[in-house]
Amino acid sequence: MELLGALLVPVVRGLQISVLSSKKTMVTESAAILGRCLGEPKVEEHECLYPKGGFVSHAEQEESLRLLDHVGQKSEVVIVVSHGQLVDSLPRPWGKTKQLDVSEGFIIGNGGARIIDMATGKLRVIEP
Repeated sequence: MELLGALLVPVVRGLQISVLSSKKTMVTESAAILGRCLGEPKVEEHECLYPKGGFVSHAEQEESLRLLDHVGQKSEVVIVVSHGQLVDSLPRPWGKTKQLDVSEGFIIGNGGARIIDMATGKLRVIEP
């Protein structure tokens, strides 16, 4: 996470950051490390960011989208530290709420990040 944090610093420097994570210990620990690398924004833990049963349910997706929308109103950058299932399934429906065509198909390894440009919906992946 330290290496990913170092790679993200130039991307988010000077911007208002919020860090969201699930409540699972391994994820909250990673979010805390990332937060420290990025100047210690508060890490907010949310149950909806942990997909129960190995997949993201419609209700979890809807709750996660509401959360992103709410936090996005007060932050220029929202970082979600979560589980692979959520990272893979959330960008496209989020993009639809913003009238953006957010494509999928990016495979992100552990410790990597998917960045969505809020203005264009373009994705890029940062991996250590």
